[in-house]
Amino acid sequence: MNHTTQANYPIADFEEKTFYAYPVDPKGLRPNKNVIAVEVHQVHPFSSDISFDLELLPPAKLCKGPYLIYPGTNTSMKILWQLDDLSSCTLQWGVSPGDYCNGSVNTFEYGDYHQHQFTFSKLTPGIRYYYRLIVGIEEYHGSFYTAPPINQQHVKFMVYGDTRSTPTKHDNVASKMIETYALDPERLGCWMPCIC
Repeated sequence: MNHTTQANYPIADFEEKTFYAYPVDPKGLRPNKNVIAVEVHQVHPFSSDISFDLELLPPAKLCKGPYLIYPGTNTSMKILWQLDDLSSCTLQWGVSPGDYCNGSVNTFEYGDYHQHQFTFSKLTPGIRYYYRLIVGIEEYHGSFYTAPPINQQHVKFMVYGDTRSTPTKHDNVASKMIETYALDPERLGCWMPCIC
C-alpha cells in the first residue's frame, strides 16, 4: 500500500460519523511530544468529501467481569464484561490452557456503560474451555465447563444467592463451596450457578 492506493469501498450515512477504537501499545510512545502520521484514502479520485478525527486516550480497563451466563444449551456459553471507557477487545478460546486455537473475535461495546458480550457457540458438551480476554495491553484468563451431554445420567450442582451485603460471610460460603467441589472426584460435572 502507498499514497496512491484507493480505499476498498465507500463510507456513507451513519458510518461517516462512527468512531472506532483501536488499542495502541503505550510502549511505542515517548515522554513529552510524539508525532502520529496518518493517511486517509478515498475510494476514487473524484470523491466530493473527506473527514478524519483522531483522539489518543489512556487504555480502557476492566471494571466488571468477565462473568458467564449459561444460555440454556449445552453447546454454548455467554460471556459478559464491562470497561471503564470506550475500547474494542479481543476474545480468544480453546480447549487447552494457553492454546486459544478454537476461535478469536473482536468485540465492540453495546448499549451504554461500555458493556461487551459474546456467545461462544458450537462447543462440545461436558468439556472445559479456556479463554483469554485482551483489553488494550492487559490480558484476563478464565475457563468454564459446558453443560453435560443430554444423555448424562447424574449431575451435581450447587446454588447460592448473593445478597450484596456482608461480603465476609459471602466469601466464607463461597470458599466452603469451592472446598467441597474441589474434593469431589466427580467435580467435572459440578455446576455453581449464582442467583444474584
